[in-house]
Order: sequence, then structure tokens, then C-alpha cells
Amino acid sequence: MAAILVKDVPDELRNFFKALCAERGKTMREGIIELMRKAVESRRGARR
Repeated sequence: MAAILVKDVPDELRNFFKALCAERGKTMREGIIELMRKAVESRRGARR
């Protein structure tokens, strides 16, 4: 499995995203993977 490192994320954005994930019972890793999946699925759907 690949690893991705995101640098220079604004503190406020990171903190709000972390809180949003926690509210949903997810880790930040799970939240980011979910966002990536949705973006890819959206793009695939647009091509059809």
C-alpha cells in the first residue's frame, strides 16, 4: 500500500478536519481515503 505525505496543511484546516472525522467516528486517514474515493468515483461517473 502506498503512503502519501501532505506538507504545509494550515493548522486550522487540519484541526477542523480532524474534529469532523472524530464526529463521524473516523480517523483522519479514513476521512482522507473516503474523500479520495468519492473524487475518483465522481470522475469515473462523469466519463460515462
